[in-house]
Amino acid sequence: MVWAIVKWGLDSTDTTLVVALPLATSLVVYVGLGLLLPERRPEVDDLVTSLDTDPGDVTARRAAAVG
Repeated sequence: MVWAIVKWGLDSTDTTLVVALPLATSLVVYVGLGLLLPERRPEVDDLVTSLDTDPGDVTARRAAAVG
């Protein structure tokens, strides 16, 4: 929608404006919604936590927790 406003509403042919304004708008919308309406689920939290560890460490930690 922002692209249409820039292209026809402002009647701009500036490539920077045509590309940057919709991109910046999308960034603000996605980040804003992510901050306002976070979707917290245990499996997502586990995935994010696992990104900070080595796969071998995760396997060893799970084996220690089970046994």
